[in-house]
Amino acid sequence: VVGDTTVWDPQITPGIIDLTITGCPCTCEITGPAVVQSDAFAEVTAQYTATPGPNCGIPTYVWSDDCTLADIDQTGLLTVPAATAGETCTITVVDTANTDINTGGPIACQIPIEILGGDCCGSIEIARGRECPGEEIDDPAYNRPGRRGLVATCGDVIDFTVCDDLFTEPCYEWTIEPEVPWIEIVQIDDCCWRLTIGENCEQLTKTQEFEITVTDPCNASASDSIILEVGKVAIDLGDTAVNPQSGTADVTVDLINPDHHLRALSFDITAMGYDNLVCTGCTADPNRALEFTCSAAEQENGDCRVVMYSTNPAALIAKGAGQVATVLFDAEDPAIGNCVNLMPINEQSSDQFNEDLCTCGAPGEVCFKTCGDIYPQDCVGGPCGDTQVCGDGVVDLFDILEVIDIILGIQAATPCQLDNADVPNGMPPYCGNPPGDPNCLTDGDIDIFDVLVIIDKALGKANCCDYCLFGQLF
Repeated sequence: VVGDTTVWDPQITPGIIDLTITGCPCTCEITGPAVVQSDAFAEVTAQYTATPGPNCGIPTYVWSDDCTLADIDQTGLLTVPAATAGETCTITVVDTANTDINTGGPIACQIPIEILGGDCCGSIEIARGRECPGEEIDDPAYNRPGRRGLVATCGDVIDFTVCDDLFTEPCYEWTIEPEVPWIEIVQIDDCCWRLTIGENCEQLTKTQEFEITVTDPCNASASDSIILEVGKVAIDLGDTAVNPQSGTADVTVDLINPDHHLRALSFDITAMGYDNLVCTGCTADPNRALEFTCSAAEQENGDCRVVMYSTNPAALIAKGAGQVATVLFDAEDPAIGNCVNLMPINEQSSDQFNEDLCTCGAPGEVCFKTCGDIYPQDCVGGPCGDTQVCGDGVVDLFDILEVIDIILGIQAATPCQLDNADVPNGMPPYCGNPPGDPNCLTDGDIDIFDVLVIIDKALGKANCCDYCLFGQLF
């Protein structure tokens, strides 16, 4: 093109390009919560707002939704009636006062939302004993995830209660899988159920697992289960609290053999998770295993193998229940607060006729704890780094002075010091909170009563630190 003149090259075939010219459209946007939590007993609401784009006139919005559990009004207020179910749906708004400049259609926008079902019923949990929270149910055999478990032998009787945070009156139903004629559970009073293992479990040729389940059909079938392992003989490892400075741990071994004398016993102790223990030996308990030898050795895989035997063919561990041995461990780099869960596996036991008795095991725990040891902080002479560390392994005058400074506000305590200085108050055996209750609970506060216990420990007198943590009496 030169001036007003267009010059065509005759060798080029002319073409046509179609162009569509569009204007800036009117748009909208919805703001509001993407997730709405419903309630089982009351309605809940959520507010949504539509905002026009810059190329719109004054809008007139019409709201709608495709939800089945909720409804939105023409102010953008979503109402969810009391509900236990949930759903995913969409909120839509249409601007009837504006049209799309390009299509002539209406202006509309949407927002997807999720409505969560309300908790109508709370939860339930099986507890051992006759009150809540009840006796803790140990970790399951072989540490299988998501399960809790107990071990038992023939003739055992176990009382259970059910702890709950339900909204309505429960109506519990119990099941045992698999069903056998020699295990039953019956309600014995308003709070409790009793599980009985009959003597005819002697028919067992190997240990057997049962799932004990309680279900509440009156509260949306809330349920809880535990695993019960049954054998003719049970090995139960004890729980031990150890001062990290000692570097050693003694784990007791209880044997429950109500109907059989034992001539020999062997098992492995395996750590479930963190393991810094190496077994160094074993001693037989003279009260139940007077003429027995107990040997223990660390295996290549980190387990500890324990063997109990007697060279006297007439020597037997008489039927009954109680401690038969203590396994000795060395702790490598123990740290305050660490716990090692121990489980007996590969259990074997022999009766006086050299016949194999099916044997099960219950776990134990070694925890490294301290009490009253707060001096020094880890940062004496410099800036605090790890505030989880304090103490030198000895409770003495420096710890007493340190806790007094904390009480007076002269010194700011680290989290480690706050934990170690809040000790069970009182004097053995009446240690705990409230005062006079022998429950070894702390009161969550550092005061003069904690100082008195720490003074007794520093002087070597009977104190609630040693009594509650290590079972020591003077």
